[in-house]
Amino acid sequence: MMKNVKRILSALVAGALLCTGTVFFSVSAEETVYPRGDVDRDGACTADDAVWTMMYYSHKLIGSAEIGNDYLISIGYDMSTSDELEAAMDVNDDASVNASDIAYILHYYSLELLLRGTEVEYTSEQLWEYIFSRPTSKSDVSGFIEYLNS
Repeated sequence: MMKNVKRILSALVAGALLCTGTVFFSVSAEETVYPRGDVDRDGACTADDAVWTMMYYSHKLIGSAEIGNDYLISIGYDMSTSDELEAAMDVNDDASVNASDIAYILHYYSLELLLRGTEVEYTSEQLWEYIFSRPTSKSDVSGFIEYLNS
């Protein structure tokens, strides 16, 4: 008797799905592109990203892989490999996550903070290009504005 009830319920569900035209299929999501240095995937390169990079770098130096993996997994990182994470952290593209990347992220963030409230129009890549083209001690907001106008 129970088998018949299960069969009848299965047939009813299948019929209902066919009648409503419901179709189940998988949709591949488009890959989200995050800004250079946006380690925590919040859409901006901030001091938080420098902290994640610093934690990763210091843990790497002492040989520990755990840097808050639960959080990193929750924002979409595949922690079975560090490739994707290192790509986000390696802002100067030298194939190594190191103290330079931390300094670049903090420098980017500080310039961006200083540019807020100004009427200067720029892209993230223009700001990165400016930072990479000058020694850290020589790059400031007025220099960036001159750079944009040249």
